[in-house]
Amino acid sequence: MNNAKLIGGGRIRQVRGHSSDMPLFSIITVVYNGVAHLEKTILSVLNQTYLNIEYIIIDGGSTDGTLDVIRRYDSQINYWVSEPDRGIYDAMNKGIALATGEVIGLLNAGDVYLEGSIANLARNVNQKSSIYYGDFYIYYPDLNIQRLVIANMHGLRYHMSICHQALFVSRTIYAQYGLYNLDYQLAADYDLISTCYRNHVTFQKLNMPVVCFFNGGASDQNAILYKRECLQIAFKRHIPMSDLFKMLKKSFIEILLNKTYWAIQQMIGTKKAATLRQKWQNG
Repeated sequence: MNNAKLIGGGRIRQVRGHSSDMPLFSIITVVYNGVAHLEKTILSVLNQTYLNIEYIIIDGGSTDGTLDVIRRYDSQINYWVSEPDRGIYDAMNKGIALATGEVIGLLNAGDVYLEGSIANLARNVNQKSSIYYGDFYIYYPDLNIQRLVIANMHGLRYHMSICHQALFVSRTIYAQYGLYNLDYQLAADYDLISTCYRNHVTFQKLNMPVVCFFNGGASDQNAILYKRECLQIAFKRHIPMSDLFKMLKKSFIEILLNKTYWAIQQMIGTKKAATLRQKWQNG
């Protein structure tokens, strides 16, 4: 590690466990003031049994102790930087531009890869320019429970049916279709991944759940903005009326449930409201 090159407060190093016989995967974590949850995310990457991982952390200029957590694992992180950015997708784009791996995964602070996720990816990776995806768990912090969600790539016709953190995208796909569009604050992942789907990019499902996703992120807290951006994307694409109807129906129900949840939470408390929300989301 003594050949590290300082770049903008971070470091680029030789990849830990690097082997030319094993595909290199780049994992990117973006974070801003995430001191409470970042460490478990870092450890879920560092504790993977597959070693040929390039780990990159892009911090948005945190002031809450996040940098202390990053520095604690400095010797095991290939690159990290802390500087202001234009939001989550700008930070992701920075990380993707730095990545040198064949396949790139994006794991937000607070979310965790399940044991063996990257080794399973390695067993399934092929020579095609592909998007790999898996099922995922949603963790509800207000209930301290999690539920399994089955990913469905065909749902991309009208909503983000795959958890973004459960996706691994070949670097050549970003080169072909571009990075995340900063015109969208919350739905740039849907914009890009659904574009890939409609252009018949190869999607390959992994045979095990990939990640545990922390419920309550930006799109959950700003449901109306998120759904509005998704509709803008749909109209831009001129999607079929049948898919547009499904999107409108799903958006109406999810916004209604989201707003009802926050109102009920004020009346009966977080835990009872969360129990109701889980029942709604389970159908």
